Amino acid sequence: GRLKEGSRVSRFRVTKTDPPRIDPASEDVVLSFLGGGHNGGDLHFGPDGMLYISTGDAAGPNPPDPLNTGQDISDLLSSILRIDVD
Repeated sequence: GRLKEGSRVSRFRVTKTDPPRIDPASEDVVLSFLGGGHNGGDLHFGPDGMLYISTGDAAGPNPPDPLNTGQDISDLLSSILRIDVD
């Protein structure tokens, strides 16, 4: 679901115009996670065709990772996520 505040990964439809344009009304939120402080948010396609997404720890720099989320595999924070877009 969508968070009021936070980070999200969304899918959009693209128009068939030249140049193509994103239709903002077509947003489909794929996943969302807590945001604030360090949010990460870098997106890249890997050579395997998967989408890789970095997430931050959702906290300020001092102390680093105060929620110990980098040690918790039950949440999406402090992670590199891999999504099969197909």
